[in-house]
Amino acid sequence: MTNPKMRRRAPRPSNVYAVPVSLAGVPLPEFTPSEHVNRPAEGWTVETVWLAAVRYARAHELRRGGARVAWLAFSSAYDAATGAKLRREEIRMRLTGHDPEPAAWAVDE
Repeated sequence: MTNPKMRRRAPRPSNVYAVPVSLAGVPLPEFTPSEHVNRPAEGWTVETVWLAAVRYARAHELRRGGARVAWLAFSSAYDAATGAKLRREEIRMRLTGHDPEPAAWAVDE
């Protein structure tokens, strides 16, 4: 019999604010978006995570592929932990003509 006070709790979304990243099998430094941009009060958005990913790539002297893998690692973990739909929203944005990736690179120049 288990003690009702000892039930396992679901992982907190804050646990995914730092995610491991690798590119072509080579591990890169963990990606923590809040190190590169302030987290919006309403939660992470496609645009803010992309901007953080671009800044992460530049900070570690990576190319666009580095930003892309950071985006994918974080958005996948964040969506799974919170029920958010960042990856789905990004696809919808791309299909409607607003690609957030080039916009993030342009904003941060």
